[in-house]
Amino acid sequence: VKIWFVSLTTVCQRSMRVLSATLGVSLAQDLFLSAAPAQSCATREAPSTDPREQFCYLVKKNKDTYDISWAPPGLPPATFQDHILYDLVSLYNLGANASRLQEAFDYHVKTEMLQPAAPSAGFITADNWKQHIGENNAKGPLPSKHYSDYVEFYRQEISKRGVEAALAEFTPALVDGLFSSLFHGLLTLGWGWGESGDEEALAQGLAWMSTAFYPPAPLADAPARSGALKDALADMRGDKRLPVYTQDPQAFYYPILGDLVANHSKVMQEYDVVVPDNTPVNDLDEVVAEMQHAVLLLFQGSNFTSYTNVHMIEACRVSRSLLPKLPAQVQTQLIRRLWQAVLYNFAIQSRPQVGSTAVGEATRSWDAIVAGAFAQGDTHLHNLVWSGVAESKRSTGDAALYQAAADKALALFEAGGKWNF
Repeated sequence: VKIWFVSLTTVCQRSMRVLSATLGVSLAQDLFLSAAPAQSCATREAPSTDPREQFCYLVKKNKDTYDISWAPPGLPPATFQDHILYDLVSLYNLGANASRLQEAFDYHVKTEMLQPAAPSAGFITADNWKQHIGENNAKGPLPSKHYSDYVEFYRQEISKRGVEAALAEFTPALVDGLFSSLFHGLLTLGWGWGESGDEEALAQGLAWMSTAFYPPAPLADAPARSGALKDALADMRGDKRLPVYTQDPQAFYYPILGDLVANHSKVMQEYDVVVPDNTPVNDLDEVVAEMQHAVLLLFQGSNFTSYTNVHMIEACRVSRSLLPKLPAQVQTQLIRRLWQAVLYNFAIQSRPQVGSTAVGEATRSWDAIVAGAFAQGDTHLHNLVWSGVAESKRSTGDAALYQAAADKALALFEAGGKWNF
């Protein structure tokens, strides 16, 4: 029997170390914190039997070897995304040893048609980085053009400025575009750096936010929704002014999005969330917690099978990790754009059923769920399980719903099933 993970004590130590470096919020907000600093990488040039050093090695190897996104002829831009970074972070935080991290890396290489990375040409500079944000997002066949150039630029800027100053300088120009590629720019930043504290992952996250940048439509001038955001989804589900699409939402994702933006964006604005400027970060976290609850109920409504809903859950999770480290004006805008992205993806799915809070208890403990997830290869299952484990350390929130969701999603894969869109 393979031993793929270390003790739960080590998992808790890693988790507290990582989150203390990235959240920096009060114990009352998140019990999952510690004063210990995040580990840094001693080297990235050789494999290691030490899990953290192996994580560091594989994060950089992935960037230098494989492209972040690609689209074969005939498919929409950025159809395929490199998920290795997310998987390494989730597995590491769940307690994976060096061998399991390497196995995950090899699994992605074998199964995902990864394409070679384009080396940096030094094209992106301090003079032109804003000019080229998002310019290739909707162009094929290589929607990740300039990604390597942006990574190299951000590596240099983070080294020169430090993390806090780099975030203050660059994130205000990037936050409006987090919708694109089903949140993958935000997920790269959030899973990569927000959940690991690794500066290499930060450079990669900022780079994918830059190249995947796409704001679908303007936000409302006077947003009106607040409180229980699941009720906003329920109201939107019954809104007869919005279309029910008969096309496959995966195959026709961009045409449906285009119709919503061109013909229904004013109606969509009525569901924008109220987030006043200068709102304290703990209150902002509560707003995202409401979003998280709403999208978990959406996931329940899909019988815990929707790939799109899993992306929404992950986006909420990583946003809660990122918020305290972002500039104040970016915090507010991130929440508004995050909710807008949830609304548009809900509409693209033709506003499916929202679940209820009466989900029932998970049949397995977290120990059993983590062990079961380690035997599966799916990145988003690992991410869902890690999100739930992290949520279970909070004093309040959706811990039980997360545990039931992770349990049922794991059962789907154990039975040979797969995600629906």
